[in-house]
Amino acid sequence: MKYLLLMILMLFIAIAVGSSLVEDTGYVLLSISGWKLETSLVLFSIFLFLVFLIAYFFIRSFIRTWRLPADLRAWKTKKNQSLIEKFIGEGLINMIEGNWEKAEKIFQKTAALSKDPYIIYLQAAKAAQKMRAYDKQNEYLQSARSNNPNAILTVELIQAKLRLEENQVIQAITILKKLLEEWPKQNHIKELLIEAYILTSNWQALLELLSSIEKNKYFTNDSIINKKIKAYIGLLNEAGHQIDRKKLDNIWDSIPRKLKQKVNLVEAYVIERLKLGETSDCEVLLRETIKQVWDRKLVRLYGSITSLDSDKQLETAESWLKKYGSDPVLFLTLGKISIRNSLWSKAKEYLQKSNNLAESPDAYFELANLYRNQGDYKQSVIYFEKGIDLKESIQ
Repeated sequence: MKYLLLMILMLFIAIAVGSSLVEDTGYVLLSISGWKLETSLVLFSIFLFLVFLIAYFFIRSFIRTWRLPADLRAWKTKKNQSLIEKFIGEGLINMIEGNWEKAEKIFQKTAALSKDPYIIYLQAAKAAQKMRAYDKQNEYLQSARSNNPNAILTVELIQAKLRLEENQVIQAITILKKLLEEWPKQNHIKELLIEAYILTSNWQALLELLSSIEKNKYFTNDSIINKKIKAYIGLLNEAGHQIDRKKLDNIWDSIPRKLKQKVNLVEAYVIERLKLGETSDCEVLLRETIKQVWDRKLVRLYGSITSLDSDKQLETAESWLKKYGSDPVLFLTLGKISIRNSLWSKAKEYLQKSNNLAESPDAYFELANLYRNQGDYKQSVIYFEKGIDLKESIQ
């Protein structure tokens, strides 16, 4: 349209020029091989203009025809790209909505259109994994590797994640350890390995890995400490389950001094020691930890251990009443220590105060045992039944 308008404009200009020369049109004489052509200047100008237009449109048409295959290829590429973007969007929406089969078919169709389909194959693998179509999943992963050998890290990380989701943790660990050898500074590999080691309760391997990334900014210091605590608790639980006192103490001794002050670790260690019997040395550990951090779980454990000096143990617990005299767990602990010291009246008083502040099955059971040991079976049954009823209502 713009070219047509330009032609009309130029025609009007030619007419205007012609009109201005109407009084003195002039003439043009051409002589070629004996042939002579004489015409007015206006007609000759119009002739040249028409020749120019014809030549212009001929050359332009020739160029357009010459470029037609390239233009068609560009148009087809643009159309394919639009379709790919549309299909990827549809596939992702179906993944979010849980339409795994539909998403997998869309990604499969999209991969056939794409020149670099490895990312699309990875999405198809995820969809196949959700459908538990593991053969298809492996095919898509292999296609992704074949289409982009340089993306091996991405493909293998996706495969490891899928194995973790399928609870095939050992296979995931094998993949991740191999990747870590090739990319030792890749933090996401380490992150997935940490997850895998926790799932398999491989606490020693977890500690070794955590020690290698302590100064890595990708992982926060709190995150590393929390996972180390989890690992040490796991090791302590394993030793306690194996009823191995030497192994338990060796693990405790290997824990860094700063971590030994953590309530969760102290609690785990003392609980395992209680399973093995002798706990007199735990009194100091609990006393010093409670002095730093008041924690009800540790206070409860303090009442469960047997100290070499039970009178001093009771005196220590009673000293806490000045600051924590409204804590029912403290009174429960005082009651238990008083029972071991054969202070029956004081034990009853402490256990009743504990229940007055907050009823607990443990306090009722301690009272039931106390009255039974004194031969008052009727009262013992009453407290035992109260404890049972309260425990059932809590559960």
